[in-house]
Amino acid sequence: MQKTRKPAKPRGGSKRLAKLDQLTIPATYDLRKVGVTQTLIVAFQCCRVRWLMLLNGLRNVLKNRVTVFGTIMHGLLERVYKDGVPTEAIRQKWIGQIKKEEPDAFRAVDAEQIESDIWMAESLFLGYCAYWKKDFKDKKAHQTEHEFAVEFNGVTVRGKMDVREEDKAGDVWLWEHKFLSRIEEDVLSAKLAMDLQSQLYLLADFHERGEWAKGIKYNIVRKPSLRPKAKIERGIDPEDPKGKRKLYSPETRIEYLQRVRADIMERPDFYFIRHRVTWTKRDREGFLRELSNKLNEMAKVIAGELTIWKNQAACIIPFKCDFLDACETGSLANYNAGPLFPELKEGKAAGRAIKSKKAKK
Repeated sequence: MQKTRKPAKPRGGSKRLAKLDQLTIPATYDLRKVGVTQTLIVAFQCCRVRWLMLLNGLRNVLKNRVTVFGTIMHGLLERVYKDGVPTEAIRQKWIGQIKKEEPDAFRAVDAEQIESDIWMAESLFLGYCAYWKKDFKDKKAHQTEHEFAVEFNGVTVRGKMDVREEDKAGDVWLWEHKFLSRIEEDVLSAKLAMDLQSQLYLLADFHERGEWAKGIKYNIVRKPSLRPKAKIERGIDPEDPKGKRKLYSPETRIEYLQRVRADIMERPDFYFIRHRVTWTKRDREGFLRELSNKLNEMAKVIAGELTIWKNQAACIIPFKCDFLDACETGSLANYNAGPLFPELKEGKAAGRAIKSKKAKK
C-alpha cells in the first residue's frame, strides 16, 4: 500500500528519486493554488499510483510524451485558425517554431523518422486546408487556442481549449482536434460523448462567458494507415537473355510518402471528419455531479483520509502504461522530474483562476 502525504521538499526539474516507495504527495501541491488538468483526473481514475507519479512531475525518459506527427499537426492547426492559410515559406517557418516550442516531441527520435512524420503532417495539413477552405473565409467566427484556469468547487481546473466557434444561428460550439489512426464509427458518438477533455472545455467556457455552449464539434483527422509496399515491379531485367524476367524492389521512403500524399488528396472525406455532440441539460447534470465526486475523492487522498493503491487492471491494457517499469521493479531510474503540467505554457501552474460562477444545470 502506498504512503500518503508526508512533508516533502519541492522537487526540481532534473532530480531523480531512487525508489517508487519513497514517493509521496508533494507538500507544495494544493488543489486550489496548483489545480488539476484532464491528464491528472484521468490518471487518478485509472490508477492512483500513476496519478502520484504524475503529481511529482515524473516522466519516462525512454518514451516521448507526445509524437512528432501529433505535435506538428496540432501546431499547424493552431496557427492556421489564427493567421490564415500559409504560403510554403510561412508553413516551413511555423514548423521551425513548433520544433523550438515543443522539444520533448523530438527527443530521442532519429532524423529520418522526424522527416517522415513532418511530411505526413504537412500532407494532411495541405489536404485539410483544401477540404475545409470555408473555415478560413470568416476568421471572426473563430477564437483560437487559449489556456484556461477556472475554479470549480474550490479546485482550479486547467487546460488548453482548441477553437471556439459561433455559427450563423448564434450558437457557440467548442472544437476538439482529434488525430486518430483507427476510427470505430459504430461507437464513435458514444465515446466522444464521454470525452472528459471536451467536458472540461465546456465547463471552462461557461465560467468565461457565463452561459453553456451548444456542444462540441470534433475535428477528426485520420492518420494514414497505408504501409510501405514490400515489392514493386521495376521493369525487365536487362541481363535476362529472353527479356522476360521482371525486377522487383521494396518501395522507397520517398515513393511511400508521395503515395500517401496522393491518397490524402484523392480521398479527403476519408481523412477529414467532423462530428457534433450536443451538450444537454442531462449531460451537464451528470458531468458536474461526477466531477465533484472525483475531485472530492482526490482531496481525501491528498489529506490522507484515503489510501493510494495500484490498479492492476490498468497494467494489462493493450497500450503500455508509461509507469509499468517502475511498478514492476520499484525503481525510478528511468524517470525524470519536470513541470507538473508540461502541456501548458504555465507549466508550474502559475496564474490566477477565474472565480467560480454557479454552474447552471
